[in-house]
Amino acid sequence: MSLPKNMIYAPDDRSEARVSAVAGRFVGAWLGIVLTGIIGLVLVVAPHVVNGQIPGDLGDARFNSYVLEHGYRWLTGQTASFWNAASYYPFPLTIAFSDNHLGNDLVYSVLRLIGCDREDAYRGWYELGYVANFAACAYTLRKLEHGWLAAASGAFLFAFGLPITAQSSHAQLIYRFGVPLAMLSLIQFGQRPRLSSLVALGFWTVWQFYCSIYIGYFLCLLLGAFALGQALVGSTFGRGTLRHWPLRLAGAWRGASGGGRAGFLIAGGVFAALLVGLFMPYREVTRLYGFHRTWAEIATMLPRLASYLLADLSGLWKFPWSGFDALPMRHEHQMFFGVAPLLALAIALVLGKRNRAPLGPLFASALLAICFLCLLTLWVHGHSVYRFVATLPGVNSIRAVTRICVVLLFPISMLLARSLDAISGARIAKPVRYACQLLVVVLLVVESSDIDQQNSTKSEWQERLRAAAAQLPTNLPASPILILAPGRNEPAYLRELDGIILAQDRGWPTLNGYSGNTPPGHVLTGGCGDAAADISTALDFLGRTGDNEFERLAKRVVMVGYDGCDPSLFAHRLHRASFAGPLPAGLMGKTEVAIEGLRVENGTLFATVMIRNHGTSTIPAMSSTGTPVRLSARYFPADHLTPEELRAPGWDLRQDLAGDVPADGSLRIDVPMAPPQKGGPNVVAVSLVQDGVGWFHDRGMPIATSAQQITMSADGLHLVN
Repeated sequence: MSLPKNMIYAPDDRSEARVSAVAGRFVGAWLGIVLTGIIGLVLVVAPHVVNGQIPGDLGDARFNSYVLEHGYRWLTGQTASFWNAASYYPFPLTIAFSDNHLGNDLVYSVLRLIGCDREDAYRGWYELGYVANFAACAYTLRKLEHGWLAAASGAFLFAFGLPITAQSSHAQLIYRFGVPLAMLSLIQFGQRPRLSSLVALGFWTVWQFYCSIYIGYFLCLLLGAFALGQALVGSTFGRGTLRHWPLRLAGAWRGASGGGRAGFLIAGGVFAALLVGLFMPYREVTRLYGFHRTWAEIATMLPRLASYLLADLSGLWKFPWSGFDALPMRHEHQMFFGVAPLLALAIALVLGKRNRAPLGPLFASALLAICFLCLLTLWVHGHSVYRFVATLPGVNSIRAVTRICVVLLFPISMLLARSLDAISGARIAKPVRYACQLLVVVLLVVESSDIDQQNSTKSEWQERLRAAAAQLPTNLPASPILILAPGRNEPAYLRELDGIILAQDRGWPTLNGYSGNTPPGHVLTGGCGDAAADISTALDFLGRTGDNEFERLAKRVVMVGYDGCDPSLFAHRLHRASFAGPLPAGLMGKTEVAIEGLRVENGTLFATVMIRNHGTSTIPAMSSTGTPVRLSARYFPADHLTPEELRAPGWDLRQDLAGDVPADGSLRIDVPMAPPQKGGPNVVAVSLVQDGVGWFHDRGMPIATSAQQITMSADGLHLVN
């Protein structure tokens, strides 16, 4: 049976033309957005990853690489436990001392699986983080019906803005793609309440927590602030504000099918379980180690008004000002968002005030959210509302609150996008519109790319490992445990990182460590007692009281950089008890120190010191009240040294005791010392101090001086017997 000719469907040429035009605009818009992202990668990211460069210094960048490599080895079965990395061995749960990269480690692992070495995989992971952030923000802004130029510019600011490039050493903050996607889900739920939007909100928020706990926490603050802003903008102030979100939640529940409700509840349970699984190791670490941030420490990294103007890495906007000099932890206060978004916002507000360009409710909600979070975290003359937030369980682990700026970039990108759209649609002369847009976009690109970012190089990373590996002895014990001594004339953390990376490459545990927190008693001095002190403290912490465990571990230790050590310093387990308050003055007076000898190893002077306790009580090595007993050493001119000169101020060097000094017992300890400032001849003097209490030599203990003398010349240190 055939249809009459007049009933046969014939395509409408005009409909096809409209569909083709829409498709063309869609493709053209995304081509423009993609091109903008490529420009950002070329101008902002590429200069810091080409020619063997790696963003960041030799500290945190290498630590992030270590954690990513640990995740890769765990995923591929080379490491048995994710949370128990083999650094700070044998302390447990060391990955939970800092961020874990669980949410983005797969990116790094894929790069390793396709043949990239550690350094190139890290660089690729770093670049792809920018790609993910740009794509997520651009998608979100397009879903919010912004024009392609507005969406591309907003995504450019979010992905490549000044606050995020200032955090290049803190690469754990790079992956923020969950922020715009979670915000999109919240906005969509507010516009059309559906349970699926809440499921999406939970999904992106949980994933963001897995990428970075810092960013996940700040995202929650942003979601709360934006939700409050929407309630204020979208409802009558008062009762309507309070009912704004409950009414939408109730409507979403009523409008869902039985299967939809069940899926929502199941998803909620899964998300809750995932968060519990993520936070439990951190909660256990807090319980075991007592890690916490004091309010005084948190306060140093709360934003000040000056923080929002500081951009030390910017070629355009770096300028001297006394207000910046007063900022504590200045490197953490780089929070200037740039002139481009401020300029666009100012133009849009002027146009809106003159009714030439509508701004819309999302503009007001984003602006309110920014204001709420700035006021919540602001520090003014010793006061901050955030102090009440910091008392909540778990929140005091978040130390660097200034890093909230990398999350605030999203609502600011919303303001930028809406401002550019407002300018584009404003009832003003076309050349003026184009000129304003061009000025904002060009300024955005220039100020984001004109940065002086700190970089290290792949060759530096690899050379440090080669140098450390070259120091390994030929004969190694079974299942070695590595300890790498601190280096000379460089920060101690560099060799700690050398140690953990070298051990990781070889599949060994190591006493070295580096992280956002440090286990009790871990202070490597370069003295021969470091390994014994570290293992003894760890075993005490774990409740393993016998000497057999110490002896078993001691046989496996490979000490690198500890030349000329007396084996007796590592022959017995050290005991490190904790005490509270001041020691009795009588016990201090019954203590004796003696310098048994001096030696020079690799340009560093070591003094071997014997501490004898003639009292009836132990001198503990640790303090629960922040007043530990520590050894102090200094140089004096050898000629005509008087007791009064020995007591003069200048006892600055401090070294923790490797272990307790038992009653009627002794402790031998090695003290590394920097070269003397004067050529000499000099002698070394040694005393003891209880920090915050007093000097032992003021309580009756004689100050010890070396029999050997030290001279300093152009070719180094020399000992004179």
